[in-house]
Formats: sequence, C-alpha cells, structure tokens
Amino acid sequence: MIWFLKSRQAQTLKDSSVVNSTLQQTQAGRDALSFQNVEQVTIVYNGLFGSRSIASGIDWEWAGRVIHEQQAEVRNRLKYVLRDRDPLSLQLSEQPERVNLPALESERRLTIAGEDSELLDPGQLMIEVFGRGDIAGKLLILGTPGAGKTTLLLSLAEQLLAGANTQACAEGYDNPKTVIPVIFELSTWKNDNQSIQDWLIEQLYDLYGGDRKLKRYEQWLEQRVLLPLLDGLDELGMERQQKCMAKLNDFTRQYPQVVVCCRSKEFEESEIRLGNLRGAVELEPLSDRQIQTYLQQVEREGLWQQIQETPEMRQMLEPNNGEAGLLRVPLFVSLAAAIYDRNQPFRTKGELLERYVDRQLSFDVRMSDRRRELERRDWAYPNVGKEPAIKATRHYLTWLSNQLNAINEVTLLIEDMQPGWLNNKFQKWHYWILLFIGNTLITGIITTLVFLQWASSHHQFSWTVGTNQIFLLICFLGGFILSTETKADGARLISYLLLKFVFFLLNKRLPEKFEEHIPILHDAYLSLRFRVRFPSLICLKNKVVMPALAIAIFESDYVFMPLILFVEVVHISSAGLLHIAGFNELSTLLKNSYDDINRNSYTLADEVDDSRYRHYLVFFFSTAQYVQLLKQRGGRILNTIFNILRFFPACLIFAFFLIVNLVAELFTEDIKQSLLPNQGLKESIRTAFCISSFFGIALLPNFRSLTPYHQGISVLLGILVCFSYLSLIKHLSLRFVFYLSSTLSIF
Repeated sequence: MIWFLKSRQAQTLKDSSVVNSTLQQTQAGRDALSFQNVEQVTIVYNGLFGSRSIASGIDWEWAGRVIHEQQAEVRNRLKYVLRDRDPLSLQLSEQPERVNLPALESERRLTIAGEDSELLDPGQLMIEVFGRGDIAGKLLILGTPGAGKTTLLLSLAEQLLAGANTQACAEGYDNPKTVIPVIFELSTWKNDNQSIQDWLIEQLYDLYGGDRKLKRYEQWLEQRVLLPLLDGLDELGMERQQKCMAKLNDFTRQYPQVVVCCRSKEFEESEIRLGNLRGAVELEPLSDRQIQTYLQQVEREGLWQQIQETPEMRQMLEPNNGEAGLLRVPLFVSLAAAIYDRNQPFRTKGELLERYVDRQLSFDVRMSDRRRELERRDWAYPNVGKEPAIKATRHYLTWLSNQLNAINEVTLLIEDMQPGWLNNKFQKWHYWILLFIGNTLITGIITTLVFLQWASSHHQFSWTVGTNQIFLLICFLGGFILSTETKADGARLISYLLLKFVFFLLNKRLPEKFEEHIPILHDAYLSLRFRVRFPSLICLKNKVVMPALAIAIFESDYVFMPLILFVEVVHISSAGLLHIAGFNELSTLLKNSYDDINRNSYTLADEVDDSRYRHYLVFFFSTAQYVQLLKQRGGRILNTIFNILRFFPACLIFAFFLIVNLVAELFTEDIKQSLLPNQGLKESIRTAFCISSFFGIALLPNFRSLTPYHQGISVLLGILVCFSYLSLIKHLSLRFVFYLSSTLSIF
C-alpha cells in the first residue's frame, strides 16, 4: 500500500547537494524509528555485505544521492505509518507521560522453504531475519490488511539504509559502496509483458532521473548492487498479480536479494508460489494476551469486557473466510480503542468504521490535528470553521473511494481524475460543452494568426462576409474535431443530434440505445513534459521512422473505409442481379461471401471490449476482410490499381506521423509516474507553452516574402499547438465541472 506520496521530483535529486559527513551518516541511525541499537544493525549489515568487493563501473556518488533520498522518504513514510496506525496514541500524544507507549504489533512467524516454522522474538530486527543464512536476502512478507506489512518493510528498509551509511563512515567513504536498497510499488507495473528488471530500471529513471546514456541503473542491476524492496503485490488485482508473480519468479531465479510484500489471502488465492524466495515472514493474528495488554496500556480495559459481553464483537475474534478475526488485527483493535464507548458497543465492521470516521471528522479531533501540526502552513482552509460540513466531506470521500476502487488504485493525484468519473448526463454535457468551447477558442486563435500571416502577403486580399463565415466554420469544425477526437465519435455525435431533432419533430422519445456513450468522453493524459533531447540514429529509426512507416502501411489499407457501405451495396446487389440473370451458382457464392464477411465483422467487433465503437469496428473489420479478399483474389491488375490509389494517402500519413514523432522525440518525454500533485499539469502547461513559442517564432519572418513552404510550417505547428492544449483543456474543464458540482451539491 502506498502510504506516502513522493515529496520530490526527479530533478530534485539531480540538483541536490549531499554533505556526507560522519555526523550526518551516524545521525540517521540515532534518529531511526524502527530500531535503537545502531551497533547491532551495523554488525548484521557487515555480516551480509561487508565481504563484498566494491563493484566497478558504478557511479557511487549518484548512488549515495539516491540512498540519501530513499532514507529521507523511508523516515517520512515510517513517521506517517507509525502515527496513523494507532489513532488513540495521537489523542494521548498531547500527554507527555503517554508518548512512549509500546506499539500494538503482531507476532511474526517465519517459514523456511515452506516447511520449518517458528515465532520470531519480538525484539528481533528485520535485518537480522533478512540476513539469516537460510534466507540469504530473499524474503516474502505476508499478512492481513492492517497487520503491519508495510511497516515491517519500511523498518527493514530503514535498517538496511542505516547499515549502509554507518559502514561507509567506518571505512572512510563519502558514500555507501555495497548495496542500494530502494522501495518500489508493484502497483505501477502496468505492462504485462515487461520483465521485472526492465520495470525496475524504468522506475528508477522515473523516480530519480538521470541521463539514460550513462546507463547507471542498468549497471546497478547487472552488478547486483540494487536491493529491490517490492510492496503492494496484491494491489494489482488477481489476474495481473498472477502475471506479475510469474515475472517475479523469472527475476528472482537469478537475482541474489529481493523482498516482496503481499496480503496473505491474495497470495494464497493466486495459486502461484514465489519459489525462489527462501523465507516468509507472516504476521500472526493478535492473541488475547496482546489485546488485553494493549488495552490496559491505553486505559481502555472496559473494551475487552465489552467484547466478551457482546456476541457480535466476540464473533470478531474468530477467523472469517480464511482471514484473522477483525479484532485480532492491530489496526482494527486500535480503531476500536479510539471509538470506545462503554454504553454503545459496535456490532459490525461497517459500524466500527462509521463511528471512527465520525470521530476523525469531529470538531475536537480536527482542532487537535491542527494543534499537533502547528508547523504546517499549507492547510486548505484557514480554520476548522471554514472546512466543509461533515456530511459533505463524507459524501465526497465516499464518492472518491468508489472511483479509486473501480480502477483498482489506492492513491490519487488530482490530474488522474478522468471524465468517466462524471455521474450523470448533465455533468457530461456540461463538460463536453466546456471542452468544445475551449478547443474552438484555441482553434480560432491559431487560425486567426495563420490567416493574418497569409493575408499580409496578399495585397489584394479584402475581408468580406463570406470570409467571416469560412473563418467561423473552420473554428467550429476544429473545435468539434478536437473535442470528439475520432471520426467514429464525430459521426456518432452528429447522428445523435440529427436523430434527436427528428424524434423531437415527431414528438417521440429517442430509444435508449442511441443515448449510450453520448456525449463522447475521452480520458485526459497529462503525461508529457518538455525536454530537449538529441536521440541517436538508432533511436530515430526505432521511435520515429519505423512507427510512422508502420502506421502509414496499416492506415493505407483503410483509407477507403468511408466507401465500405457502397462496396457492400455493390456486393449484395451483384448477387441479386446475377440470380435474376440465371447465374445461380455465382450468385450463391457472392451471397455466401457477403454473409461470411458480415457475420465475421460483427463477431470480431463483439470481442473487442469497447462497446461504444461497435459500429465503427464493424466497418473496420469489414474493410479489413474486403482488402484481404482483394489481395488474395483480385489479380495483378486490381492489386496494382489499389496500390497506386493508396500510395499518395500513405505518403501523406507517413509524412504527418514522421513529423509528429520527430517533434515528440526531440522535445518531449513521457512522465511515467507523477510524483507530486499537479506535476503532470505543470509539465503539460510548460510543454504547450514551448510548442506555442515555436509557433510564434514561425510567425516572425517578413510576411511580405512569405513562401508556401514557410506557410506550411506555420500551419503544421499551429495544428501541434491545438493538440498540445487538448489535454489541458480537458483537465481544466473537468476540474471546473467537479467544482460546480460540489458547489451546487449535484455530485
């Protein structure tokens, strides 16, 4: 589970200065949250990695910066986890005598090779378990939700990082030179065909930046100095979890050290074993003694008696569907203690969570939060009285959790919101109209600038009423094309509006099937940032020329798709005419081939999981079959004619995508993973501004000596500007609709 969003962008690492003094290195150990005995951590770490020779070819200065960033991040995450996992301790933290209460923790059971099992000593450090000879750095961490898996992983990371730093200090190095522990979130593994090694490399570039030509991170994996700590395997969903586990087995077969964290139930249900991980630490359910001891420490002894006297609460101590009872999980025991009322026992998990949410949103708790975090100056509201009402807050949080659950995500950055989250037709039409207006304005501005550039070089030009009409038509057409994005969606929207008008005149209701997927909504991806790059010739070939050529060859087969209805009419009509003329055998052959094409097209369209494009997919697959039929049985003459007819469109498609790919490769790169709220928005604004600047430069030369070539460049850059603002307009329109919806209470 992702408990804490990264607080820095990759550029921060590049620009940061790390002062590697002995004082700083040892300070990390003294400030540790998961251990106190720095010497013990150092001894275990030296036993694990002290005999390793320093890997050659590794940029250890860069590695030291990554370790420094990772150490700060792990400490921050541990601080939040340890603070939030025991809500009652937050309330008691204002009482100095209660600050150092021991945390409520599950016992840890260690299994080796699936057989030997033992309970670990509560005081044993995770680095000691990790470094056992029968585990040797390959460990699996399991537990129920709320048992403390992520805390255990963070503790191990903190101990490894502290050990690396203290060893470096002892040996007189400015930076650690053994292993580089880094936590990764497996929920970001999106490509089912991507190996774990390639994914780790991409994640390192996304998180910490760096020049890809230097291949720093590739060397870390080749020389086995990266120590991956992988969290959130269960957050992938069962189908993708199984695929990821197969990739993990391939990776761990050769890699010497790795830790994986997963929920017990999901791990068992996957029916796949990570056989290369030698040991598994599973967090055990809390015992009666542990629960009672904790409740005594937090002065909630009455809760245990309430559990024993209330049948529903007592049942929560028993296992349920293969998982530990609710009140044997540290998180839920802590929640129960926080909301304890001797006169009002809770009887279900839902009631427990409901009352806890009410408590957290109460005025007193929110005031306590502000008192406890006086150093914060970035509160969204100046005081508690200005915050949204409890009812509204609950409503919005419920809505947001439902959206995240639907897409199997556990964290949200604001630019991840999508138009598909809109609830009703009113909101969707509101969004689409705003999108259309925004795109029309951008198209109008670009068209005006290009048109003025052209008009200034033609002295005989005069502005007329007809010019106004043409100008407005271009603006509205450009706005409509950008807002619908595809020919299929544009045709569907136009058809819908015409049918709506006809049914209105007939005073009848339009059938619901024509209302589906209207208005057209496409996701907004704020995933580009401006970067000037100088790719190699191989990179240009693989990422610019070959993709453009592949698209041109593919699309050239479908340039005549708008004529497919005419082709089908000719096909079936020919069968009928031949039947009338007495050529029954040939007529039957044509009719059967038409039926086969029609049936196959609908079958293939139904197999594609995007029902709003079914009408387009039928045409697409019909075209594909007719083209295949022509190539196989059309003969040399017909195929030659067909190739000649599609050659010019193919050249135009190739030229267009060649330029688009070249601009994208030279001046932009994808943001694989946003690290801060609004990072994608800011980077997209910057990218759009840079492309607009190039467009502005193209308008600067003397208009009176304008050439068609120069005019073409201006038009092309103008089109790129329109597309560069598309995602921004989508996102800002969506924000505005959400803002109005919350203001008008129509969420």
